[in-house]
Amino acid sequence: MKTGNNEHHEYMAQFGFNGLEVGAEGPVSRKNGSSYIFDYSYSSLALFDKFNIQFGTGSAIPKYQDMSFKVNSPTQRSDKSVFSGWVV
Repeated sequence: MKTGNNEHHEYMAQFGFNGLEVGAEGPVSRKNGSSYIFDYSYSSLALFDKFNIQFGTGSAIPKYQDMSFKVNSPTQRSDKSVFSGWVV
């Protein structure tokens, strides 16, 4: 996963055939150059199913969601100190 923008906050949202996705990235501290990046996605067909919109797939509806994040915090000893995760 890429390193988040350490100068400006940026936000993103999109909806497509595969699903709904939202994300954010930006500085945690501009002083030391640390940054974060976050992304969440949810299946569009599962979302439609919640509103009782049928697509002729019967009960075969892909239902998924996931989240990923990364926090980058440079230290005096190292250029990079990273904490990241991925949740399904």
